[in-house]
Amino acid sequence: MKALLGAQDVWDIVENDFEEQDEASLSQGVKETLKESRKRDKKALFLIYQSVDEDTFEKISNATTAKEAWDKLQTCNKGVEQVKKIRLQTLRVNQLKRNGEDVDEVKVMEKILRTLNPSFDFIVTNIEENKDLKTMTIEQLMGSL
Repeated sequence: MKALLGAQDVWDIVENDFEEQDEASLSQGVKETLKESRKRDKKALFLIYQSVDEDTFEKISNATTAKEAWDKLQTCNKGVEQVKKIRLQTLRVNQLKRNGEDVDEVKVMEKILRTLNPSFDFIVTNIEENKDLKTMTIEQLMGSL
């Protein structure tokens, strides 16, 4: 996304935002600069809207500036790294099983729960208290997270 916005010369607007000002007290040169900044902001917002799927669009559709939309995207995708780590651990376990290693799924799930960052603590507690890890699969655990 940064590459697309950078190629369109609007990344600086997304990163730094721009100050909306009252046009009445501004000189003609400053008005033109403000108009250009607004135009670039709307272009960046349009590009962001066009680059996301429907579900993500619904989350950012009420953003009025490109900076606001970008910040919402970053907030929405914070947990994605954690999910990637869990999927990688699952793939490693599956690879070990295919190679004939004996892997206890309960220990793997406990390790996954231990390695989650503190923002998942309430979810981990809920899973440990309400679900039986011995009868649960790794896929079910991932779905619960």
